Amino acid sequence: MSLRVVLDTSSLISFVLTTGDIMSQIVFAWRTEEFALITSWQTRAELNEVLDRPKIRALAKEPIERLKREVAKFSLFVDGADQISGVCRDPNDDKFLACAVAGKAHYLVSSDKIC
Repeated sequence: MSLRVVLDTSSLISFVLTTGDIMSQIVFAWRTEEFALITSWQTRAELNEVLDRPKIRALAKEPIERLKREVAKFSLFVDGADQISGVCRDPNDDKFLACAVAGKAHYLVSSDKIC
């Protein structure tokens, strides 16, 4: 598996809440190992925090605990020591760009206007 991808929190939350066609295809491709998901402790922490919100849990159409387990177990972890700041429009999105750079990602998937 040579393709490396970072999925931002908003994209994974969109999948959990809507199981929309595009994100379902992307998550399916990851789950079937068509690409490696790259994560860092910062991206995992944000995802887990958002997934644990009561409103998200109440509206979820995809099993949250399953997704959390899969991200923890089946993603390539990068240290994220190469912190990047001030690049993205929203400073909270810098962690995804830093993860992409540290993990040598081919793609960064986001539903936000990151940079």
